[in-house]
Order: sequence, then structure tokens, then C-alpha cells
Amino acid sequence: ALEVRIARILDRLRVPHSGSSVKAIQSSNNKIKTKRILEKSSLPIPQYTVIRLTDRLRRSLLPTKFPVIVKPAFDHCSIGITSKSVAQNFLQFKRTVIQLRRKYHQTLLVEEFIPGEELQVTVYENGGKTVALPPAQITWKGNIKNKWNIYGFDEKWDKSSPLWDSCQFIAPPKKISDSILLDMKKQSIRAFYAMQFKDYARFDLRFNNKTKQWFFLEGNANAGISPGAGDAMTASINAAGMTMDDFILQIVKNSLH
Repeated sequence: ALEVRIARILDRLRVPHSGSSVKAIQSSNNKIKTKRILEKSSLPIPQYTVIRLTDRLRRSLLPTKFPVIVKPAFDHCSIGITSKSVAQNFLQFKRTVIQLRRKYHQTLLVEEFIPGEELQVTVYENGGKTVALPPAQITWKGNIKNKWNIYGFDEKWDKSSPLWDSCQFIAPPKKISDSILLDMKKQSIRAFYAMQFKDYARFDLRFNNKTKQWFFLEGNANAGISPGAGDAMTASINAAGMTMDDFILQIVKNSLH
């Protein structure tokens, strides 16, 4: 990825820069490695299995009962993730795996699908302290929404899609208790250290409204920052009583030190 190449060049030239090391960026771009790091630190993650290109498709490859979600293992930015990534039966599962194999030619991650809310938690370093901002929750304007309530490729990148225009984030989330939100923040700081992130990062989570359980999906070492309701990090920054300028200036100060 271009971000890895740029970070490697800057590190080689010993040029100070914001953000995580090459190793941490590579880990966050690898969904399997991310799962194993979080798992080793006893952080909550959905059950998962790995499907390699040579694996025959059989029920024993499923991590749990349906529904499950299938994702390319070595891509990020929600590449390959849409509402069609969620399978509710074995036939859908096989079709999804075959389609993703043809398109991306890589190992796939099969994950227990957590029904409920999708959230993002921003963690950043501030004056020697590591701080987690209020979690941001995906919401929808009007009647247009992703049926699985996920932040997929169309919601994130396709400006021609009604889903992109309908998707927005609010912070703090609605109808999630303060104690659960506090736990999400504390565990996100633990995940920040486990992933060896630096300066700032963002974690993607799922919260089951019925069981009141939540899980990490992945961490983003080089998360995008942009103004507007469609950006989770911006929603969290504003909820913390900060401006985007405050946040960016702190990242610059981190780099200078």
C-alpha cells in the first residue's frame, strides 16, 4: 500500500512524521494479524476462521452459526465489504466466497456477524496521556440504510450511492449505557498499545443491543480525518468539546517531540 511505502521512506530517511510505524500500519492492514494481536491481549473479538485460496468450501470452515460476514483478509478501507458480504445460509456463504476469491485473489476472513450497532472509537496521544474520545455510532438519514447496519465500501467511498449520502455518525451513541461506553474507551486504549499504534488511531466495533456485548472488528493505524457528518472521527472530536484544529495541532506537536 502507498501509505506503507511512504512511511518506510520517511523512517529510512529519519524524517519525523505523524502516525504509526511501518510495522504497525502493516499489522492493521492485515485482518488476520490484527485478530491475533487483539486475541493475545484478551480483547473481545467475534469468532472467526481463515479461508485460504486452496481450501475446499465445507461447513467446518464456519466459525459459528449463521449469519457470518466474509471479508478480504489483506485489504482495508472496507474494500470488498458490502451488504452482500453477510451470509445467512451455506449457499449464500459459498457464493460470497467464490465471488470474493474471483475479484480479490486472496485469503478471506470469515467472522461471526454481530447484529446491532456499528461504532468507531478514536484514540490519540495528548501531552503524554493516551485518550479515547467518545465513541461514534453509524446512523442513517431517512429510509435509506444498509440492511445490516454496516459501514461498507459504498457508505464510505461511493458518492454516487444513496447509502453514502444517507450515512452519518453521531457521538456519543444513543441507547448505549455510560458504563458500556466507558468500557469501550478503556479497552480501545489497551488495543492501541497492543497494536503498537502511535499519535492517533481508530477502532471499529460492533455492539449487540440484545446481549449488551461488544467486539472489536479491526484497528486503523492511518485512519482518515475529514470534516462533516459522514466522518466518525470528526463526530468524536466535536463530542469531546474539541475542534478539528485542536486535534490536528496535537498530532503535529506529537511529531515534533
